Amino acid sequence: MGKTWEFFTIFNSTLLGSSQTSRVNITISCVDNDNDNICSDVDNCPYTYNPDQNDTDGDGIGNVCDNCVNVNNTNQTDSDNDGIGNVCDNCPYTYNPDQNDTDGDGYGDACECLQPYVITQSKNVTQNQLFTFESGVKCVCSNCGNVTATLDPAAIYCTDSPCIASSGLIRSRGNITPVSEPNHPNTIDNCRDGSSGTYLSDESIENITITDLNGTSFQPGDTVQVDIWVYCYSSSDNLNFIYTSNIVTPLWVVKGSYNCPGSGFKNFSKKFVLDNVFGEHAIRGSLQYSGSPTRTCGNGSYDDNDDLIISVGSTLSKGIIPMNNGTPFYTINNNPQICSNMLENQTCNKT
Repeated sequence: MGKTWEFFTIFNSTLLGSSQTSRVNITISCVDNDNDNICSDVDNCPYTYNPDQNDTDGDGIGNVCDNCVNVNNTNQTDSDNDGIGNVCDNCPYTYNPDQNDTDGDGYGDACECLQPYVITQSKNVTQNQLFTFESGVKCVCSNCGNVTATLDPAAIYCTDSPCIASSGLIRSRGNITPVSEPNHPNTIDNCRDGSSGTYLSDESIENITITDLNGTSFQPGDTVQVDIWVYCYSSSDNLNFIYTSNIVTPLWVVKGSYNCPGSGFKNFSKKFVLDNVFGEHAIRGSLQYSGSPTRTCGNGSYDDNDDLIISVGSTLSKGIIPMNNGTPFYTINNNPQICSNMLENQTCNKT
């Protein structure tokens, strides 16, 4: 702990031709609050005994006092004070030290107000054959508000304006940790998200809203405003607004590209005119690290791509639903459907 210096004083006499030497030892010790023989000013856990100084994530905080041992988080922010840091907490704003996640979707039970209630098992059907299946959720919070039920194996689908892909559906990116994207891949083709990085440290699209500026339904030739809320890693990121008026054989066109001014949450907005085409159109947000302003799919390991489908000029409550593989199919009932003002212990089933 301490370090000792030895000092000598030498006395010489020119008259007598003799000398004398005296010696003194001075030991300087440092403060060691946790008695682990590591000085507190260089101890990565100055108030917790840890002589091994292990630091798995390399954030300068020792494992024994780090609230996210495997995720770099130098600020140690823990908004709900449950001992789990925000960057690795599956409910960062709701106290849940047990981190229980019954359905394994990356959201802790304590903050997941909607729980699966009933769902039809897998079915094998042929093209043009009618079939039905049922799914439902239960509200386990005091008030879940209006809940949207969307049948879509690929991307979020809307018939009315505004069309919103909320953070509950598209936050984060792909399978990155500690929170994965709920509805990934959320694209209508083979464009996929990058798998590198950490949520709210690296790139992710958090919310997309499409608003028809001419009314409450999307019509050919209308002007739409697209707002995309993202988390930027740095000024090296750019966000591309991309559009197609044919989701079966999409021909993507970049409508605008914007550079992130720095790290953190940013909102970008773009207005453009829909093609004069009836049917299902799609709008994609593509957040790319060191990407190109002309690229219609971010294919880098830190890139996030999310699509929204809008029904343009629809007069019937049905719509085409794209498949990642295979033939598209149609829904007879309105898609999406709304479960209005769900309260605690209420269930909502849709067929």
